[in-house]
Amino acid sequence: MSWDKWIRTGEESLRRAQQSDVRQRSVNQRVLRSEDAIITYDSGEETVTPVGDRYYWQNAGSYEDLRFPATAINPPGLVGDPDWDTTNGGWLFDGGSTEMLFLLIQIPHAWEEGTTLHPHVHWQKSTSAAGTVLWQLEYKWAPIGAAMDATFTTISSSTPTVSDADTADWHALTDLGNITATGKQISDMILAKLSRLGGTDTYAADARLLEFDIHYQVNSFGSREEYTK
Repeated sequence: MSWDKWIRTGEESLRRAQQSDVRQRSVNQRVLRSEDAIITYDSGEETVTPVGDRYYWQNAGSYEDLRFPATAINPPGLVGDPDWDTTNGGWLFDGGSTEMLFLLIQIPHAWEEGTTLHPHVHWQKSTSAAGTVLWQLEYKWAPIGAAMDATFTTISSSTPTVSDADTADWHALTDLGNITATGKQISDMILAKLSRLGGTDTYAADARLLEFDIHYQVNSFGSREEYTK
């Protein structure tokens, strides 16, 4: 059994869900009625909020990815830039020195303001050898309409959340820790530096960066206003 679920935005009209199917919904689901349509949705943490001619879905338990694939990161031309892997793609961070990339990050409008951000690295070893890879993120928060942090905050990890298996080209993931965002808002910026501390860690060969990304909680499709939530 299926239920059609339609949400009107702008001039697009809400379509009517099948009322016979609505009667079959479980006790964990509720029905939002308006003069135009019936929207079925799960209760609990999830809500649908009518605002004018639009409906806003909200769920405090949902996550999204703020993504920075290797192909979208352009190194500035410094001595400490990683090399580009011309065979597979991805940035190769050296095993004997610290190499770094800059990141500029805007906080999206769907973000649940004030909730913690979870940055992490998708990467691979270039050889099948033992050893740890130490990834580090330094960041400054730049609130919109205010001065950014005076100094960088540093978080790092050499313990993969998803193991590299000491195997070449194995897709690993390293969680770098948390970015506390209490009191922050949408459209703020984060200025960041992502580094591999080669020579400090214990893996002697290149580590290939596939993507840096940040898991963040969402509670709407976007913001109700252009510059504020």
